[in-house]
Amino acid sequence: MLENDNIKLDEKTKNETLQSLRNILSEEEKDNTNESPTLKEQTDSLLEKNNEVEVNLPESKLFIPVNPLPRKKIEEPYKTPEGLEKLSYNLLSKKDVTKKNLINNADWEADAIYFLKMRGGYTDKELDTKEKIWNAYAEHFRYYDVANEITLGYDYDYLLEEKDPEARKFRTNVYGRLLDSWEKFAGEDMSLRKAQDYFGGVATSPSTIISVGAATFARRPDLALTSKFAGKPIKKKITTYLKQFLKKGALAATYEAPFAVAQSVGKEDIREKIIKEDFRPSVVAIETGLQIGGSFLLGGGGSVIETRALAKANKLNEKYTNAKLKLSQNAKIKTDEYLKKFGINNPKYKRISKQLEALNPEQTSLGREYRKNLKPGQDGFIGSLPVDFHKSLAVAALKMTDLLKLGPKERITTGLHRALTEGVLQEDGTYKLLEVDSIQKILQDHNLSLDEFGLIFLSDVSDAAKTLQSYSQLGKIYKAKDAERGIDALNTQLNGLINDGYASFPQDVALEVAQNTKKSAKYVKNFFMNLDRAKLGFMTSQPSTTIRNNINSVFRVGVDLVNRSINEVLHGRNPFKADTGAFVKYMFRPAEARVFREIYKDAFPESGAMLFREMADVTNTVSGDTNAKGISGVLSRLGTKLNTLNTVSDNYIKQGALITFLRRNISELPKDKKLKIIDIDKETLLAQKLVDTKQYPNTEAAEAFIESLSPNGFKDALKANKIPEFHDFFTILSTGRLKEIPKDVIDRSVQETYEFVYQANFKGDGYLQKFSRLTNKAHKEVPFVISSFLPFPRYTANHLKTVHEYMPLLNLLNFGNMGSKKLDKEGYGFIAKPIKTTVDAATYLKTLGKTGDMKPFMKDMAKGMTGTLLLLGCLEWRYRQGNTNHWWEIQAGADKVIDGRPIYGALAPYMLASDLIYRYHTNTLPGDTGLSYAQYSKDAAQALVGVTLRRGMGLMFLDDFIQLFTENDERMNRNMVYEFFGNVGQQFMIPAQPVKYMLSIEDEGQRIIPNQDGKVNFLDLFLSRALRGTPDIKGVDVSGAVEEKVLPSVNFSLEKTDADGNKSFSPNFEYEAGSGKIRWERLWTNSENDITSSFEIQEPAIDIFKGPLEVDSPISRLIGTSKRKAKNLFEKEIAILNIPRYEIYRTDYQNPEIETEAKRLLGSPDSEYNLETRIGKFLISSDYTKFLKRGEETVTKSPLSIINLGVTAPVQVSPAQRTRAIITKAKQYIAEAKSLAESRLEKFVPKGMPYNLTTLKKWQKLTDFKTVLANELYSQQRNTVQKDGSKAVTVYDIDKNIITPTNVWNDREYFIVKGPLTEESWNKRNGVLEEYIEQVENFSKQFKSKQVGGKRK
Repeated sequence: MLENDNIKLDEKTKNETLQSLRNILSEEEKDNTNESPTLKEQTDSLLEKNNEVEVNLPESKLFIPVNPLPRKKIEEPYKTPEGLEKLSYNLLSKKDVTKKNLINNADWEADAIYFLKMRGGYTDKELDTKEKIWNAYAEHFRYYDVANEITLGYDYDYLLEEKDPEARKFRTNVYGRLLDSWEKFAGEDMSLRKAQDYFGGVATSPSTIISVGAATFARRPDLALTSKFAGKPIKKKITTYLKQFLKKGALAATYEAPFAVAQSVGKEDIREKIIKEDFRPSVVAIETGLQIGGSFLLGGGGSVIETRALAKANKLNEKYTNAKLKLSQNAKIKTDEYLKKFGINNPKYKRISKQLEALNPEQTSLGREYRKNLKPGQDGFIGSLPVDFHKSLAVAALKMTDLLKLGPKERITTGLHRALTEGVLQEDGTYKLLEVDSIQKILQDHNLSLDEFGLIFLSDVSDAAKTLQSYSQLGKIYKAKDAERGIDALNTQLNGLINDGYASFPQDVALEVAQNTKKSAKYVKNFFMNLDRAKLGFMTSQPSTTIRNNINSVFRVGVDLVNRSINEVLHGRNPFKADTGAFVKYMFRPAEARVFREIYKDAFPESGAMLFREMADVTNTVSGDTNAKGISGVLSRLGTKLNTLNTVSDNYIKQGALITFLRRNISELPKDKKLKIIDIDKETLLAQKLVDTKQYPNTEAAEAFIESLSPNGFKDALKANKIPEFHDFFTILSTGRLKEIPKDVIDRSVQETYEFVYQANFKGDGYLQKFSRLTNKAHKEVPFVISSFLPFPRYTANHLKTVHEYMPLLNLLNFGNMGSKKLDKEGYGFIAKPIKTTVDAATYLKTLGKTGDMKPFMKDMAKGMTGTLLLLGCLEWRYRQGNTNHWWEIQAGADKVIDGRPIYGALAPYMLASDLIYRYHTNTLPGDTGLSYAQYSKDAAQALVGVTLRRGMGLMFLDDFIQLFTENDERMNRNMVYEFFGNVGQQFMIPAQPVKYMLSIEDEGQRIIPNQDGKVNFLDLFLSRALRGTPDIKGVDVSGAVEEKVLPSVNFSLEKTDADGNKSFSPNFEYEAGSGKIRWERLWTNSENDITSSFEIQEPAIDIFKGPLEVDSPISRLIGTSKRKAKNLFEKEIAILNIPRYEIYRTDYQNPEIETEAKRLLGSPDSEYNLETRIGKFLISSDYTKFLKRGEETVTKSPLSIINLGVTAPVQVSPAQRTRAIITKAKQYIAEAKSLAESRLEKFVPKGMPYNLTTLKKWQKLTDFKTVLANELYSQQRNTVQKDGSKAVTVYDIDKNIITPTNVWNDREYFIVKGPLTEESWNKRNGVLEEYIEQVENFSKQFKSKQVGGKRK
């Protein structure tokens, strides 16, 4: 093809090359909306590749701890040794590199089409004109110009994913040639598309999003600044805008700087290695400056928009603050009047005041907030609470004692619980349940919320605990026991109040108060609880977790919009009113929600602190690890800080959810429960309206005008200014009446907020709610037990609840009502409980609205209808993914797939259901192929449990547990326990995974997934599992440092003995654990070689279906997706027929050595036994294609085409025959490989060992009884003395030294010699392991019953 060194091509060669390339690409490119290509079309290239190819059987590479494999060297990635192979368009002079010349150059067009299809996943239709090819090419390299991290990361993937040397060289040259032409390109005039590309590259860069977002949104709103902004003249406003622009722009630029440097260096790295030109520091400096400048402008621009929005939101905050001040003044007046009447020396008041004063402020959010602002020697505080607040709280408690008619020593907590459950004694001797309004009236008079009044409950617990402590110190055992029982009863009563909504702090707070007061916290328990918390924090620390959470949250906001619209229509209301789209508004314009978040935390300190806490999706407490001590405390706090991004994202979503749900729930209150606006509040609202509409310059002038009005004039003013009769959300805020919102509205809104982010603790007395609470309690109090099986039980329970709520029709069955005693009292029977909403709706219709309730039923119907739309959407989506993908796979480009399970979230069950429908239409259900539905049980567990969404990893133990029953029953052995502990260890190392992925973008060695098969001792298996996600450190070989041993011990010596027996001073340290020992001198490899040579990696793990394993796309892992390589023909065919892998290959966990060797034979690319190659040949042979012909004839006679929303699903022919043929042939090939592996290993003897791997296999298969029997025989015989005084058997090592025996397994390296040691007896020696395996088997044979004359004796 090349004529000379100038690389000139004649026109004919160019055209032939271009046409050939187009032919190849057009064969590979198939639109998913069309019928799939025939099997022959898919396999032509495979046939050409594999036909008549000679391959040699690789040498055995047994990987055992005593003799690890040498580490394989990797060449420098994407290096083209010969330099860039240029084509005609690369030889153009710089002035001739124009758009016109390039798009008309056949070489450039061929390269561009190849690159855009292979790298970008473009289709023929998207590249069917020269203009489209140019636009796609220019867009890519414009994103490259601005160093978009995602673009650069995927470029590395494109260059590294191809393992064939020639194919990689071709890819590298294509990329290099296109990059070379782009750098020489003279440029073009500014156009809208060009501007869009460059802006899109900057705006979608993760570093820009993080830096601008952190500068603009991450901090608490600057209310002081926006307060100064409001009402100022235009000149002052411009000054404020400019200050914010400079401040936020500088902050964004600071955040962007390190990213910008790394991006530009990455670009230069690609360029240097591909184009072979020198690194350009000046270009790095210029590009870094441009990146920083772009972030400065975006951050500053965003701050201008945010400042304007905050200024508007701050008006609401000012109204709330001013109204709150008035309410506080009125409350102080009422408190002082009460104290003046009853006296501050009232014994009851003094007792309550003393309890409050003694309460530790650090144990409540309100107390912590006051303590934070309390200065040394500051006046106006009693204990740690402001005087006025302290008095109001004490007076409210005093009024409550009268209302509850407390006994002489009865506490308020006990009395309130009694009044709400049993009633209050009346004058006529009857009991009447306490009405909520009476409690609300007391709180309203003193401007208190239930949150604030909750301090009274905690002071009860604290005082009771102090009583217990004093009794314990005085040795009054019986009284101490009574006091402890009293605390337990108090906590039970308090939990009841919390569940009923009369206190909003977590149940754990009361327990912590009691424990801290008694000083009885257990150090060991706290240590493991903190360690477990740290582990959970580490598990959620990856940026990909945050990204997935945000993707799912945005999707759920969209679902909420649809569901709310349907709900409004069903209720006969306008679906386009503001409340319907409120959530969308607050997600994208968060200023108002952020301001309300601060208001809510002020009005409801405990509830607010609990709702907007750190790491809320992991922990269920507010204080968390603040006071944790020791290393476990440090790790726990580290886990919290690593979740900063999650906390910011979580609170951002919750602030929008809370204000949205409060608005809706207030607006939906029935007329008899709506908050009527009293006259004083009407005056406040009217004054605010007069100022807002600029009828009066300030509030004082407006209030003076209102006071001058007559009653009729006041009414006219209210009507003219549209002051309503009843409160809505905004009038409640404007009048400072947030604390007076009905308790059930607040509770419901907060609960809905928690449910939206999957963090709700279920309330109620049904079986499911009780089970959920019990599980959450055990999860916290029994560290590492529940969390190892179910890391996030709250998330799992909420996920299941969300899935159920949107299931069409099934959501009308509320199984959470089962077991409810409350519903028993209300008259609902066993059948009526789960269909309560339907029963209530029927009652409502039957009684014409006099009884019953229609609203819950209508909400369920709306969610069911939304779920139906979701199912239809998922069905459409499933059809578009094609028949070569499983239900969880998303087609990404031409031939790549993304694992959708971490992204789908609550959609996963709908996707699985859609797959069942799809498989039904295409004749590939297990019933059609002759297989079982066992795989769908595992899929259903993954889809329903949903842990993969939140954590970036599957439900590890559940997956393994299901695998026990779907793959191999023999897995129930000690290796499973080893793997379990290894997986727990791996969870602590998850924060290191992003580092590995970032290194893997450029370093191919980091992409390797190391082999973990063949590990036979605990330490080796544990380390390989625990460290599998960590970066490979140059010069460190952990696996090579592990040596097999049994007894746990630590050995330390200062002497070293050489081969000649000479001793020298040489420190030696060995640590043994379980059945493994770390030899520290083996941990470090030759450092000189490591410095001068390429990076070394361990042997890769092997998948028999696709070969050596590696991280396919590190950049996709970092951004929350898992993009995988193109499927080979074998994988496509089993996906088409829906064949689970375990039907073809079942792992033999009892024989890890054979398993390892068999996988090498089946998965190594150069192996004669390579399964992919052999099955590929079979699939294109007549032995397989005859089923297709037979099926084609059947389809011809009976045509069938299933169409769903315009997408065709290709019906599969002969599915059962094809499935059986593939499984049978694959198992045959696997059996051959395993047989060869076993024969190779059968006689393999580890160096110096008196046993082979077959012997080890026999020992591992012995029952527990036979193992005990072998040790018993060993013990008896070695202690038996013969007549000549010698022992019956003696144990020797290889050097004929007598060994002190222990047991058969420990002594497996030694030999048994019968009688005295002679040359003859030594030659007849037997290994300890072999000897007693034989004796056990012979012993068993002696007692097997024999048959004589056909009868058993």
